[in-house]
Amino acid sequence: MAQLVAHSLGVREVGRSNRLAPTNIARIRPDVSSASDRYLPFILIPAYEAERTIESVVTTLRSVCSLSILVVDDGSHDRTAVVARQAGADVITLSSNQGKGNALKNGLGRALHLGFTHALCIDADGQHSAEETDRFLKYPPDAIIVIGKREFSAPMPIHRRLSNTLTSLVLSISTGQFIPDSQSGFRRYQMESVCAWPLLASRFDFESEVLFAAGRYRARIESVPVSTRYGDERSSIQGGREILHFLFQFWKFLWR
Repeated sequence: MAQLVAHSLGVREVGRSNRLAPTNIARIRPDVSSASDRYLPFILIPAYEAERTIESVVTTLRSVCSLSILVVDDGSHDRTAVVARQAGADVITLSSNQGKGNALKNGLGRALHLGFTHALCIDADGQHSAEETDRFLKYPPDAIIVIGKREFSAPMPIHRRLSNTLTSLVLSISTGQFIPDSQSGFRRYQMESVCAWPLLASRFDFESEVLFAAGRYRARIESVPVSTRYGDERSSIQGGREILHFLFQFWKFLWR
């Protein structure tokens, strides 16, 4: 487990309006003694109002792997940051709710600055199985993006299946690569490449934009099978509205 070291310096802002509260910035160092020369992964968890689930997510991850875990609290009003820190994660707290995309960009930029090479992104709501992290971590490091592929069947809600099928089809055609599950937040990013792309999206659309960018820059996108898990949590992705927003973002990206 990487050591947490107090760090009082400011960090490079990633995206627009990504100001971090200085008292909440922590510096994590990769454990180079147990990693290969250029493969230093860590776990990144964007979290908003996740007090109820974040402890279980972090403690389960710590029980199955020894990687550094960084939680980016996206301006939550509950005790998400406190609970995550008590569970053993390093925490960055954003001063306001800026969206999942900005939370991810803050975490990616911070970790790249500290020397990590790959980020395994996991949602804070408990939908991703910690036991499946090895499927991503053992994947060859040269893959720029590795996405967790779920089965489009129960318990995935029908509106999610329909929207995912449509967005995955559009992204597969536009990137020239088969992307079976474009909406999965269970992903591994090779940060040197991804952080160099001009990514503007600040919310859930970041996860589509990064795939569009991968196609434009001819970056390799791979998939690994993962479980389909849904509980009683409320998804922030809402059917038809998200499809319309996705198509609007797609049009904007084409005209950049």
